[in-house]
Amino acid sequence: MNVNRVVSISPHVNLNLSMKEPVIEYKDVTVHYDREEPVKNFSLSVGKGEKTVLTGPSGAGKSTLLNLLIGFVPTFEGTVKVNGISLTPATASSLRKFVAWLPQDLHIEVPTVKELIYFPFTFKNNRDLLPGKKEIETLLNTFFLSPSILEKSVLDISGGEKQRIILISVFLLKRPILLLDEPTSALDPDASEAIMDYLLKQKDITLLSVSHDEKWIDRMERNIVINPNSLSHGS
Repeated sequence: MNVNRVVSISPHVNLNLSMKEPVIEYKDVTVHYDREEPVKNFSLSVGKGEKTVLTGPSGAGKSTLLNLLIGFVPTFEGTVKVNGISLTPATASSLRKFVAWLPQDLHIEVPTVKELIYFPFTFKNNRDLLPGKKEIETLLNTFFLSPSILEKSVLDISGGEKQRIILISVFLLKRPILLLDEPTSALDPDASEAIMDYLLKQKDITLLSVSHDEKWIDRMERNIVINPNSLSHGS
């Protein structure tokens, strides 16, 4: 079992335990949705190459924090930085070139698995990143999928197979920052372990994830438990 730094934070705490060069920074961030306030006075720094997971009860603002980094939360208070650059409406688009994001619920309507895996590369900013056949097949094999699955209909694969295909597509973007929301929710233990093994070998990738998977949480370097009612930290 890995010893990871477990931190439980209240809404009014500035948290910067990382000793590495900061790649992701939240400072006094508050998000309002109508009468709701899912994120309040949140501060956190994630260092280059760190593998961090946000945990806590539903509605604590974990997914909102990921969405914020990709520029999908249009208004917020406080400061958010990616690679030292402040996130603003003017910089959001350019900052996305550093980030690959997998939301918890992703609906992509394409007929075949091959089109699903190539979907991110249909966007203008990603066309020059188009992966080769060998690279795709290597990742398929790594995650216990036969290359022949590419010819199947998306309707003919399981939820776990689809989740692995989408994760492979995200990995193939080769972004230095990964944002993953419940990445193992549909995976069996062997597939989950393979995904974790792969990610932990990518020393230069900074990972910020959201998960309720105990094995995933245990293997991350930092576990940030968002709990508005308590504050404790240890290792």
